[in-house]
Amino acid sequence: HHVAITSVYVDILHRDCLQSSDAARTWVRESIRIAKELNAGMAELASFFKCGLNSAADIDGLVSALRELGPDAEHAGIVLGIENALSAEDNARILDRVGSPVVKVWYDIGNSTTMGHFDVPKEIRFLGRERIGQIHIKDKVYLGSGDVNVRGCLEAIHDIGYTGWCVFETATPSGDREADAEKNLRIFREIERSLHNG
Repeated sequence: HHVAITSVYVDILHRDCLQSSDAARTWVRESIRIAKELNAGMAELASFFKCGLNSAADIDGLVSALRELGPDAEHAGIVLGIENALSAEDNARILDRVGSPVVKVWYDIGNSTTMGHFDVPKEIRFLGRERIGQIHIKDKVYLGSGDVNVRGCLEAIHDIGYTGWCVFETATPSGDREADAEKNLRIFREIERSLHNG
């Protein structure tokens, strides 16, 4: 069907925490192999809830795992995208400690707004295009009608020259997934057009 696969998502990292589980490292290695076979380019590594990064020890454990896994990902040509509830500054420190060109931030504008209460456009500009692997676009309602400053985020995305994927992780307020996805895409494109024409 000629549909690009942007990434693979390692859902089991909600059970086997990357910062503390040898099994998690095995799962990530397998996801690198699968991503390569699918020509996906990226594996999303989430650290939330039970596996959240809640202490210095958690962050140390994540850095250790990423240092170990980075060479495998680099050899395969796969980017590892870390997603969590930390600030842009904290994520930048993690990337600096890992020191791998294939470990980047998977930035979620919804989580950063509702979980982190960050100034999301400022965070995007701080990270810049070199540190961001992919971006989740979402809100708890239709795009542009909730707490997420979608327009400000898209302005920041343009300002840093980001040209990668923006992946929708949008809500279904009406319960009709197809109709709501269509509506969110229409809203997204309208904001994009207004930025180009403004």
